[in-house]
Amino acid sequence: MSKGIWEPVINKMQDKIERWTFRVLNLAGRFILTKVVLQSIPIFFLYALPSPKGVLHQLRNIQRDFLWGKEETRKKWALMSWDKVCKPKSHGSVGLDDQEILSNVLGAKL
Repeated sequence: MSKGIWEPVINKMQDKIERWTFRVLNLAGRFILTKVVLQSIPIFFLYALPSPKGVLHQLRNIQRDFLWGKEETRKKWALMSWDKVCKPKSHGSVGLDDQEILSNVLGAKL
């Protein structure tokens, strides 16, 4: 599958983030928006199409940069690694979904 099929999903995620950046959001607010909105946008495409690694990496980067508050003019430090953020809550993490694992699970379900 080509990356061109995934452009609408990536553009939609970036458009959502551009609308949110005008608001002052703390870490908890960015976490909720990441979990509820940004992670739900690519679900249909992940379910229907196999996704290239480059697209999954780009989706992860969009979510990660928004969560930690990275902007074009300044860079912020991540408070914990993305692998730890994507672990379940029962393991002491915040419980975001890892897009690679989700892609494999939804592809196997199909």
